[in-house]
Amino acid sequence: MDNVLIAEDESRFLYFLEEALEEFSDRFRVLTAGNGLEALAVLESKSVSVLVTDLNMPRMDGFTLLSHVNERYPDLPIIVMTGYDRPEIRAKLPKDLVSFLEKPFSPDKLANAIIAALARDAPEGAVKGISLPSFLQLIGMEQKTCLMEVSSKGQPPGILYFEKGVPFDAVFGPLTGQEAALKVIGLENPGIKFLKPPSKKVKRRISSSLANLVMDATRAKDEFETDLVGGDEAVSRSWGNGLSEGGEPDLFSEDEQDEDSGTHDELARGLSEMAGCLAVAVLDGSGSLKGSFAGDSGIDMKGLASAASDCIMASQNVARALNAPGETELFIRLPGDFPAVAAVPVGRDSDLTLVVILAFGVDEKAFLGQFRARAGELAGL
Repeated sequence: MDNVLIAEDESRFLYFLEEALEEFSDRFRVLTAGNGLEALAVLESKSVSVLVTDLNMPRMDGFTLLSHVNERYPDLPIIVMTGYDRPEIRAKLPKDLVSFLEKPFSPDKLANAIIAALARDAPEGAVKGISLPSFLQLIGMEQKTCLMEVSSKGQPPGILYFEKGVPFDAVFGPLTGQEAALKVIGLENPGIKFLKPPSKKVKRRISSSLANLVMDATRAKDEFETDLVGGDEAVSRSWGNGLSEGGEPDLFSEDEQDEDSGTHDELARGLSEMAGCLAVAVLDGSGSLKGSFAGDSGIDMKGLASAASDCIMASQNVARALNAPGETELFIRLPGDFPAVAAVPVGRDSDLTLVVILAFGVDEKAFLGQFRARAGELAGL
């Protein structure tokens, strides 16, 4: 009997699917995993005919799982579950790139997709393996920030960087930006590997939206052949131009980073002068710490920024699930006489978020009103 593996970190939803699919036990057996690592362990120990996976999971998320599956099990049919449909992206992409089931969906819809995949039919929601354009489509829909290495036999490795699902920069041999991205997306039978995101700010050098970029690359795929030198020299040129000495993709300017860091530190310092403010951290759209000021509070701003980034992302996910318009603010009131924490976006057109630590006993509503106004003044918004 065929085994169907479902990878989903929400235990109640996973149990619900497992129970609902029991009526199809005469056609397939359901195996489960709570994250990508568990899913890989199942794939290595058992024969699996169809993989059904969520994208947002702890330890190893669905994107990393898909990159491993693409390399090790390229013929395995995949059904992707996603909670964040992006109609504006979906409408512009070729229909054959759509490879997911949007939550919430009925168990019958999932069962039909599984049965069709087992029959090697091609329903909406199931693909045999996953193509790079489909993979990038999922990154856009899930608004993921990531750095990817894309490799193809006989070609130098390419680098793609995304911030919150938006294509920012790319490197391919001597090419950078949009031209490099088109080459990378057009690679044949690519392998996908995630790299550690760059520690410094990345300047956006790709002007097109993800949807247009994928369509342009698809159209151009048959119209040109690479003009790079082959073999080891090509690989050397790619990594030499694309990476710094420490192995980090050279997608940013040191001067720009130093200038931005100083500006953000000044913004944090200026805001921390407000009465009742203990410390301020400045985060960019990807949740990275760009500047901070803690004075003599002794607060670990780097650790705070990391924890706050996770909370901000969670609040944004809740807002999207409820179709709530506008920017999301976050306020955390801690027990006892501990300070409170707030995350406040800086203006409508800025991708910066300020994380502020309020002293115990401060009038929170009045303080945050003044804080927003002061932040707008200092940021020039």
